[in-house]
Amino acid sequence: MEILTVLTRDGCPKAPVMVNNLNQALSALGWPRTYDVVNAGKLPPHDRRTGYASPTVLYRERDLFGLPVPTQPYTGPC
Repeated sequence: MEILTVLTRDGCPKAPVMVNNLNQALSALGWPRTYDVVNAGKLPPHDRRTGYASPTVLYRERDLFGLPVPTQPYTGPC
């Protein structure tokens, strides 16, 4: 498991922009471009990551921008 995770869903038009921005930020910091990409739409319904909007970047399983951890019922939009 990587420290960074990109959550997305099939067809999310914002995901490529988020990934591009993440890659640029990591490069600017001199950090490796290593992260997991997870399709939240294919996770089991009880997985709290399904409650995040798409795209979302998680750092150590927390939203990079400080959004709260989703609570049930998990209904994350794209």
